[in-house]
Amino acid sequence: MPEWKLDQQSEQPNSSGTLALRRSDGLLVPLTGNPDDYVSPATDAQYLRGVPLSTRAIYAAQWNRFATWCVDDRNGPPHPREYLPATVATVREYIAAHWNWTRTKDDGSVVFAGLGGQRYAPNTVRLATKVISIVHQGFGYVPPTKHPDVRRQMRGYVRDWKAPGLGYKTAEADAISPDDLLAMVATCDMRTAGGLRDALLLRLAFDTGRRNSELISITWGGIKFLDARRLLVTFPFSKTNQDGQDDTVGVEADDGPDAWAPDSDPVLLFRVWRELSMERGLGVGPGDPVFREIHSGGVRRLVGITGKIYPNQMTRSAFQDVVLHRAKKAGVDRDPVTGDYLKIVPHSIRHAFALEGDRDGVPIHLLADRGGWSRTSPVILGYMASRKKWGEDNAAVRMRQAEVRRRMAAPSR
Repeated sequence: MPEWKLDQQSEQPNSSGTLALRRSDGLLVPLTGNPDDYVSPATDAQYLRGVPLSTRAIYAAQWNRFATWCVDDRNGPPHPREYLPATVATVREYIAAHWNWTRTKDDGSVVFAGLGGQRYAPNTVRLATKVISIVHQGFGYVPPTKHPDVRRQMRGYVRDWKAPGLGYKTAEADAISPDDLLAMVATCDMRTAGGLRDALLLRLAFDTGRRNSELISITWGGIKFLDARRLLVTFPFSKTNQDGQDDTVGVEADDGPDAWAPDSDPVLLFRVWRELSMERGLGVGPGDPVFREIHSGGVRRLVGITGKIYPNQMTRSAFQDVVLHRAKKAGVDRDPVTGDYLKIVPHSIRHAFALEGDRDGVPIHLLADRGGWSRTSPVILGYMASRKKWGEDNAAVRMRQAEVRRRMAAPSR
């Protein structure tokens, strides 16, 4: 079996004296003695810069987990298995293991070893098989994941996942309304650093429809003030544009005739937040983050602090905390009829951006460009479909309305 650990990069001369290089990104090149297969460290470093760090980490983790499962006899018989090249049977067993992943402990007891004690969602399993395919292709093998039996196994896994009373359902984020968003912004005390940051973050999330990872990655070098009413925001990267080239959106003020919420005007908030950052001695240079961590006494505080703004970039978990806290404080975290808790997360704002844009007649391709979706993304199309169940967008409602108009127009007897 070849070396399977991908968390390190090794350069070792083989018997022929040719340097063999192995990358650490989960996209492998064969270890051979052929000079034509040699890749210099400088060339490989440039290649790695073309693969997002997050992608490399995810691929490496997935491959390491598969290889570990194959060689660890605690995962049940028959082990060990060959992982490169892997057989179709091995991949099928690996898919099935995600449903009931058991492991024998040293004391002989059997425990469930799934993710957080839960079965793995189908998308996680699909990612695992994708990485297996990529690694096999890198070594010149035919990926076993292309076999029809593997595809059928995956379909069966999905059906088990969705089976009533047996499987699970992936809980989608609940969209919030524009009024809900304004209620959340209204909980932000603009006299405090935390309130100012949170209000700007919430408004920018709704105005751009961007993912939380993209929002917190904004630097001051990506903010260009055009005038008192307009600015440009450039995102360093996005899921659909990893290089961040020309990934720029315009943001306008809410103080004109088309004002929506002038109390939380994003252009004004940007200016005030920049001034506050400078007053606190924090850099606002091209590489300095716009959204930073705010702590008081070593504990993250979300409301009512005038305390310390730290220089480090705000984390995704901090953004999650902001949304959850503001939703709870505004009273929009529960269903108004049943009282059940809603799943309000940063993606709820992104979901709302798509729904409101579609309701207002904005073409889908423009929504996709601004929000960072692919124009053919099934996700944004799913958002559009989700609102076509009620009111004017419901097919049955339109049919009934058309029938009423026909009857009214018909001559009376």
